[in-house]
Amino acid sequence: MKRILSIVLIFSIIVLITGTATEQEAIDNVITYATAAVIYLQDQGYYVEVPEDAGQIFYLEKGQYIKLDGTFYEGTNYVIVASGDSKAADIDIEVYDAEWNLIFDGNTNGIDADVILTPNYTAEMHVMVKLSATKSGAAGAYVGFMLFYISQ
Repeated sequence: MKRILSIVLIFSIIVLITGTATEQEAIDNVITYATAAVIYLQDQGYYVEVPEDAGQIFYLEKGQYIKLDGTFYEGTNYVIVASGDSKAADIDIEVYDAEWNLIFDGNTNGIDADVILTPNYTAEMHVMVKLSATKSGAAGAYVGFMLFYISQ
């Protein structure tokens, strides 16, 4: 339950900064999806750690992406969940190595996407959360993501 409260608190801070209904809708969708993932993982016996800077919300036009660059450590279990507002039709998560070789293609059909990544080596990697499609007539949508760690 502590981890679920952490997720809500992290996004509550973001809510104070944002203001539109569609931003709030994307935040609510990410919180709902992340909370369901945390509950599922805890039920499977995992401990979930949510870092302070775990989530962000961005307005993206169709085809644009949020890029996360960083060092991913061998044996660490990373979970990335993403969702969007009602204007989003398809959100995808892709993971690339330091040389931009695709190592995980999390393309799905829908606005909820997730990746569980456990690298077998420590390296710089790039994660892209992409707004692949929008609903008819929408140029873009708010998209959010959360990253957290799990261990047993």
